[in-house]
Amino acid sequence: RVWLLHVLLFIFFFNDTATTEIYTLSLHDALPISSVLGYFACLGLGFIIFELVFIQKFMKLVGYPLYTYTVVVFGFLSSAGIGSYASEKMHMADISSSNKRWLLAFAGIILWSAVLLKFGSGWFQVFMAMPIWIRMLAAYVMIIPLGFFLGMPFPLGIVAIKDLGSAAVAWSWAMNALFTVIGGLASVVTSIYWGFNLTLLMGVAAYALAAILLSRMRSLSLGAA
Repeated sequence: RVWLLHVLLFIFFFNDTATTEIYTLSLHDALPISSVLGYFACLGLGFIIFELVFIQKFMKLVGYPLYTYTVVVFGFLSSAGIGSYASEKMHMADISSSNKRWLLAFAGIILWSAVLLKFGSGWFQVFMAMPIWIRMLAAYVMIIPLGFFLGMPFPLGIVAIKDLGSAAVAWSWAMNALFTVIGGLASVVTSIYWGFNLTLLMGVAAYALAAILLSRMRSLSLGAA
């Protein structure tokens, strides 16, 4: 019921004046609204898929639901915060044709996801018989690299649309939040019918699509400059 309420509220307000304002801004600055909203929708969808599926998968390693939830959520949020900070220090968001550092964020997400899908089960077996605090620490260490890279795309997108005004930023947050709700529901359904690994691949695909959209946004920003 909660996710349905979010969807209905989004449809109701989609025709409001804020939508007209952001659409006008995007036309004026030659940055299509579909790319902006699609980008932040992919981030919301992908992040919540990773988070919820990892809670289920790491239950096998940690063993206790409350401890698992704590480790996974803290691991993602803390490392994502560090990743956001690092993206600024590395000047990944600079809008210039020579800056390709932003690709590192998406490459890291895809590569570390592949590593966990390939070797995660084996690593679980190594730590399975160890004390709970070691299992929790091992889970946290496995999550850190992925969370670090997951924290980068959102600030990269915000910087790319900073010249479009507050309406664009507000709608970006809204789309991200909406698809976080939708992604939460979708991850449960797909995990039941298709399994956790395929659901994780959906999260990876969401970030791959986000990379394509961000490339388009940055190219159009350069052209409009």
